[in-house]
Amino acid sequence: MSTALFGGVLAAGSALLLPEARGDLNGDGAVNYDDLKLVIAHLGTRVGQPGFDPRADVNGDGVVDTADVSAELHLLERQMRQYP
Repeated sequence: MSTALFGGVLAAGSALLLPEARGDLNGDGAVNYDDLKLVIAHLGTRVGQPGFDPRADVNGDGVVDTADVSAELHLLERQMRQYP
């Protein structure tokens, strides 16, 4: 995998490595499709249920639903526009 530094942002392959980036749900330093997949993998779960992952509850309402998918897509799109 190749990496390059652009204005303090490290780009590695197709991922954006941003320090503590909002939308980086899996903590790998990148806002990418892996974060979106985390939300999708937990769709339909809510606080207290087996399989609920609070990282996937992007809007913090206690349930992982399409609103969380939409919010994560928005964050991913914003990062992609900011660092094309």
